[in-house]
Amino acid sequence: MKFPTLLTRNRRQKRSDNGTEAPRIPPRLMLQTPPQQDHTDLLVELDPIQLGASLDQLPLINLRNSLRQVRDWLLPTNQQPVPPRTRFQLLERFRATAMQLEPAIEDAELAKLPLRSGEYPVVKEDMRLILKGLADGYKLLVKALYPHPEQEGRLLAPALYRALEAICSSLLLAFRNNLNIEPFSYLELHQLYSALEAFGWEEEPAVWRNQPLGELSARHLYTRIMVLGITDPFHLETGQASRFFETITRHLALCRLERSEEIAPPEGCFLIDLSSDSPALPRGRLQTPPAPGQLRLLDLRQLLRGLQGSRHGGQERRPHPTPEELAETALLQALWPRIQRTLKRKEPRRAHEEQVHCAFGAASLGYYLEKGPDFILDAISGGTAGIHVRDLESEQEGEFNLFPGRILNQSQSGLLVAIDGHAPPNTHAGELITLFRTRRRGEPEPLMAEIRWLKQLPDRAEAGVRILTGVPVAARFSPGEESPPLPALFIPPLAALEIPETLVVPAGLLAPGQSGDLKVGETSWRRVRLDGLHHATGCYERYILEERPEEPRVAGGGSPATREAEDNVIEWE
Repeated sequence: MKFPTLLTRNRRQKRSDNGTEAPRIPPRLMLQTPPQQDHTDLLVELDPIQLGASLDQLPLINLRNSLRQVRDWLLPTNQQPVPPRTRFQLLERFRATAMQLEPAIEDAELAKLPLRSGEYPVVKEDMRLILKGLADGYKLLVKALYPHPEQEGRLLAPALYRALEAICSSLLLAFRNNLNIEPFSYLELHQLYSALEAFGWEEEPAVWRNQPLGELSARHLYTRIMVLGITDPFHLETGQASRFFETITRHLALCRLERSEEIAPPEGCFLIDLSSDSPALPRGRLQTPPAPGQLRLLDLRQLLRGLQGSRHGGQERRPHPTPEELAETALLQALWPRIQRTLKRKEPRRAHEEQVHCAFGAASLGYYLEKGPDFILDAISGGTAGIHVRDLESEQEGEFNLFPGRILNQSQSGLLVAIDGHAPPNTHAGELITLFRTRRRGEPEPLMAEIRWLKQLPDRAEAGVRILTGVPVAARFSPGEESPPLPALFIPPLAALEIPETLVVPAGLLAPGQSGDLKVGETSWRRVRLDGLHHATGCYERYILEERPEEPRVAGGGSPATREAEDNVIEWE
């Protein structure tokens, strides 16, 4: 079988024992695609130039409307009977617009746009459907061209490349936003890569009209998403998957992907079964050998050594590591099996069922602590669904919901919690969660914890949480004369654990070294300094406090600053 020279000049063949080249047999593909109509819908734009002009006119700043429009145009287009070349040109127009919108689909970026938090799930779902639609469209091309690679090679290679790229983008979107992975995503990804490899098209980006379709080869696209999948992205805190993705991209040259028949590789290597719907697996996890030729070895030993060298060579020279160095250290801990084992739960779990009500985030916990036990009990008894609370004194309406749930089992430092229905939108690993229990004298007891992983099931959400030390108390922190006091959570010192008093606030509001006035409950204002971070995630920060009585206070003592601050207290919101 001969292929166009342009597409096969870097084709590598496996040699047999007598030194002759043994051609790789293209695999049989089993791809899911949308049904095709037997007639053309006149309302669907099938002229690539006209479609491109319409897409160019979309107001990209209006993210929600633009996504909805692209979705509504793309999905019907995939059902139309159109020639392969025209279909590819249409998909390229849709892809160009989608790639402009896709980087914004993450909570940190969405927060910069004029969107309500309740709209985040809508735009994420629309982008998921668009990426799925792109993958479906390119897979339709692959199915049409694949039986005749001799005649269709010049279009088949770009179609295979784009289909693989679209599935990689869908997986990345799911990893970044804690979304469900499309069924058979890994299986189809493996098949597409296997086909590109069989034709010898995996080493360079596909070419269309004498122009490469991307900066990375199919091998690099495939390797990058497989490495990210190893980090268990759904257990990462907000934004970590994106940081890992960028770090892996910078170090792709250190990742090796090769054929293998060895199911017990060295430490630092992972196995990919091309016939499975599974990510790369560490040694010992592949129970039965796959069919001959279906196993690939993902060797990350050079990557691990490179990350470790950067960790020791970079961070020791500077007291404050750069964000890139912090991401490299976190990636090393997620990948290196020896370190990964030390981070996994060691305590045995024991069954323990208990009804609880869950509050998500530092703001929600602070709100209920300020209102007091009677208010919490009234909220708990007010219903079995999320509770909408109205602050009658300030006439300021808030939405601090309590979600009914139950503890399923526990260990010394963690719990498995089931939340009835759905968790709040935009809840991720790293978020603060408080479990209100009514165990002694009928009073609610807050148990503060951090979400380590979150999984949404049809009828409930399940979360693995790590119990945090200390009993929180509602507090206010005033960082300066020009700033009204901020709501905060004060954690008294824990002498037995040698933990000083700490302050918890939502992420991004304060910084280490900052001084200010602190008021805990009904106590007087006192001067403190944020001596450093005790713990931080992308959702909240816990600062170590240091008394600073020698510094003049900007709040307290009846000064004008205090009176103004007391009149302009920031409420939990």
